[in-house]
Amino acid sequence: MIAAEELAEEQQEHNNQLIQNGKSTFKPQFLSKQQREEQKQKQEEQQHKQQVEKQQQIAQIRKEYIHFRSKVISNSLGDDQKVRQILEKRKSKSRSRSKSKEKNNRYITSNTRATVPVKMDGENQELMHIKMQYLGLNKEKKKILKPSEKFKNIFNFEWDATEDTSIDFNPLYMNRIIASGLHSKAQEDKDPDQLLSSDHWSKKSLGQMQPRDWRIFREDMDIIIKGGRVPNPIREWNEVQLPKNLMNSIRNLNYVKPTPIQMQTIPIGLERKDMIGIAPTGSGKSAAFLIPLITYLSTLPKQDDKICKDGPYALIMAPARELAIQIEAEFQKLSQGYNLRSFVIVGGRKEEEQEFHLKKGIEILIGTPGRIKDLLMKKYLVLEQCSWIVLDEADKMIDLGFEQDVNYILDSITTQMKSEDEIAAELEEKLAQAGERQYRVTHLFSATMPPQVEKLAKRYLRAFCFISIGEPGGGKKDIEQKIDMINEAAKKNRLLQLLASNKPPIIIFANQKKSVEILSKTLEKYGYNSVVYHGSKTQQQREAAVEGFKSKKIDILIATDLASRGLHVEGVQMVINFDAPKNIQDFIHRTGRTGRAGKRGLAVTFLTNSDSDLFYDLKEYLIKSGQNVPPELAQHTASNQKPGSVPDNVPRRKQVILAH
Repeated sequence: MIAAEELAEEQQEHNNQLIQNGKSTFKPQFLSKQQREEQKQKQEEQQHKQQVEKQQQIAQIRKEYIHFRSKVISNSLGDDQKVRQILEKRKSKSRSRSKSKEKNNRYITSNTRATVPVKMDGENQELMHIKMQYLGLNKEKKKILKPSEKFKNIFNFEWDATEDTSIDFNPLYMNRIIASGLHSKAQEDKDPDQLLSSDHWSKKSLGQMQPRDWRIFREDMDIIIKGGRVPNPIREWNEVQLPKNLMNSIRNLNYVKPTPIQMQTIPIGLERKDMIGIAPTGSGKSAAFLIPLITYLSTLPKQDDKICKDGPYALIMAPARELAIQIEAEFQKLSQGYNLRSFVIVGGRKEEEQEFHLKKGIEILIGTPGRIKDLLMKKYLVLEQCSWIVLDEADKMIDLGFEQDVNYILDSITTQMKSEDEIAAELEEKLAQAGERQYRVTHLFSATMPPQVEKLAKRYLRAFCFISIGEPGGGKKDIEQKIDMINEAAKKNRLLQLLASNKPPIIIFANQKKSVEILSKTLEKYGYNSVVYHGSKTQQQREAAVEGFKSKKIDILIATDLASRGLHVEGVQMVINFDAPKNIQDFIHRTGRTGRAGKRGLAVTFLTNSDSDLFYDLKEYLIKSGQNVPPELAQHTASNQKPGSVPDNVPRRKQVILAH
């Protein structure tokens, strides 16, 4: 363990030197499962050997002390006259010697309280000190402090000049700008480097950024961090050391500037830290966790017939089939030039075909929890060397009842988790980068943070960083929310007005499959080109519908909540909630289909009196997001009292507490 710590310290110094020189960090060494087991066995043997040597040394010290003590006792047991002579001799010597010489000569007291002076050289004296300290015989007297010494550290009148509260030492206030707009004489004579400290972060290079600048930058980008040792974010792509091929892919995809979630999560992923990322839908979460993952996979050997027996290197889980397919497409675009193989396993496809691809060997596996669990139980899939796990849309997995499946999958991964202690976890991250150990990296991404997701994080994440873009559960500022308080009979005419005044592509949400089909037939009568999307359609029909909508052959997609997660279509102008969702989480994800990738979007929601259970949460959401709250919603009785709570004006004997 000492060698490992020294190696980690040397490696950290080497990394810091590389970063200062503008070079990329080193590549981690890959160790197979057999090599990791041999290394672990050697460490256990070494620890056992050290323990045996320590026990032998303790036994030898005990043996020597017992022999030494018996000899002293036998010499000290004489007549009373001899004892008195020894005591008198000791007193005379103690008066003549100084305090330093008294410490060099020790007297051993026997059971008869007689003492024998023993002179020892330096080596024997040191051995004697060790024996007495080990056996608890070396007791120091408690020092009694004088009143002058006791209070000398309390009243300290030696002040530093910077503690003078009559002067403001902040450089921003020492040299203020005069009314004429010219700088003061002191500011003109000031060092340019000191003036630079008051500049905005946008005018500074990476080396000139101070902790205060990073705090202001995070506030400007609406980045909230909690827990863990969070590294500084990036402002531009050139501020992070990424492989050349990956940087070329980023340029080819026209990713001009990283999004706020990418600014903070990419440095965390490159340092192999566990993380929770909370961000609105359409904020670039896929690239945020794929870029560090591709950087890691590019350093590992390609899967061959021998390595593939232990399974893929990484696993990404998504709640919906369409989201898994979309993540795999994004991975292929970013990993061009690396020859990294990926595969998607979802329901609706033949298991035999999926088993065949798994046996060929893949670097990354993407799929839904249900199908992944089935393949694990049937022994078609193993996760012996999976050391990187991503859970995308974790809150939706919980809503769909995948919590037990996710727990089963994560418990099946044998890679060791890091320590819960931050300092120990940081050392283990360095050891993993050096190739000495394999530790699990777990990233959890979501748009909301319900209690079930917190429970999942506490169980499987270690010393993790918490990143949130805006307040958790808050809305996107790029989406304009409009609420129409309307009767059920007036919905159809209002929908036709919106379609006539807005450009496609447009997504319409309804709560039931039957409603989706009726809406599609109604719009066809008015000449609109639409397609339906719900759970009763086969996987092939769903993929064909999404492909036609993305290619702009179809203008309107009419769907249930199945399309509220993971469906990304470039340039969706508007989302219409023909039927209001049942809860605020579904509302957030529905409206998140527009206003993606930094573009503006419009979301219109039809509300009727039968949707009163949503009023309170919707009002709070609109206020938190800085959106306009219509008077009909703000003044409605249901929007002022959370469903299930008890109004203050109801007598206690008439209160009814609803179970949750």
